[in-house]
Amino acid sequence: MLPAMPDVRAIFFDMDDTLVDDTGCYQRSIEGVCADLGPPFDAVTLQAAYGAVSTTWWPSGDLMTLRKRLWRQALEACGYDVAHAPRVVERYLHHRVQTVTLLDGVVELLEALQSKYRLGVITNGGGDIQRLRLAHLGLDQYFDAIVASTDVDAGKPDRRIFDHASKLLGVPASETWHVDDSLVSDVTGGAECQSAGSSLVQLPPR
Repeated sequence: MLPAMPDVRAIFFDMDDTLVDDTGCYQRSIEGVCADLGPPFDAVTLQAAYGAVSTTWWPSGDLMTLRKRLWRQALEACGYDVAHAPRVVERYLHHRVQTVTLLDGVVELLEALQSKYRLGVITNGGGDIQRLRLAHLGLDQYFDAIVASTDVDAGKPDRRIFDHASKLLGVPASETWHVDDSLVSDVTGGAECQSAGSSLVQLPPR
């Protein structure tokens, strides 16, 4: 039985490691890339290199160009041939969609909430791939809005992405909750909206 949430009309969810196991998916995707390309590609080496060059949220613009640039940097750091970058990007995105898994209880929670509240996703991932991942899992049917940092040229913790999501649903911040797992990107940004009365729900660390 869900607790009563007075005055709440909409609930936004972070995506990665809140709805889906993104940490595990990232590791599986790198392993898949290395298996597809074969020696000398090593998953541990490549994961460390890519993690070092992709620590910021995705800006707007040509995502494919950006992805190729980041992967060229990672390949160069590993001493691998940067000519492999387009193939690495293609295989990585494939595995990001195919290996994503739900966290326990997500479907049951969304089904319980869907009839009572408007639901949305706010994610710092690339909008194209994040929507494909949600569709692959069948989660897209539960959400009235899916907002990515690439859609608005602003990523969490920037307040603009939260404001944009609220406007899409036509619900003021004072009547929304945001559910997340990150103190830095989600709570810091969402807290700025608290001046308008919005609320935050942070999940315990895993």
